[in-house]
Amino acid sequence: MRSLSVLLISSMCLFASVAHAESLAEKIASGKSCFVEFKTFKNPKPSCHGTLARGIAYTLTYDLNTGLYRGVGHICDTGKNNDHSDVGPHSSSGMFAIWGARWRFDEAGNVYYPEDTSQKSSIGEIKC
Repeated sequence: MRSLSVLLISSMCLFASVAHAESLAEKIASGKSCFVEFKTFKNPKPSCHGTLARGIAYTLTYDLNTGLYRGVGHICDTGKNNDHSDVGPHSSSGMFAIWGARWRFDEAGNVYYPEDTSQKSSIGEIKC
């Protein structure tokens, strides 16, 4: 009977820890520091999307009080860094904003163009 009780308590603790795991959208919304890296962009210049560079990790944080996304990182093809904040969609919508551009993401951390609603072609990743 004692081993059954220990098993039940252990199972309940495991269930409780799994049931309370934060989703990626919740982590972003809570203001945790995240990292976004784009692996590819569409032509004509596949190394850049505006000022964002391929292969560079950008720091992204969401400010709960202002609703702004703050992006910090390298400006494509300049050798300079940028620290810029933008209004964007709440992460519960499956989207975030960085440097004026909006991006779609899934709970696995894959990043997509905003128009890729089927989420078939990941162009990067976000981790918090």
